[in-house]
Amino acid sequence: MNKTQTWLIDEIKQLLPEAYIDTSNLYKIMRGSLRSERIEGAINRILGIEATPKN
Repeated sequence: MNKTQTWLIDEIKQLLPEAYIDTSNLYKIMRGSLRSERIEGAINRILGIEATPKN
């Protein structure tokens, strides 16, 4: 998409204004060392990614 992580953080904050997200948290979410279903859902929505169903 040729967008920065800062752009993604700003988009997440628009969808979830009450959620705390910064570059450190985003990095951890992207690496899988931090889980947040709400933030992951927002990222999927922003990037147009369909979530895979959980078994």
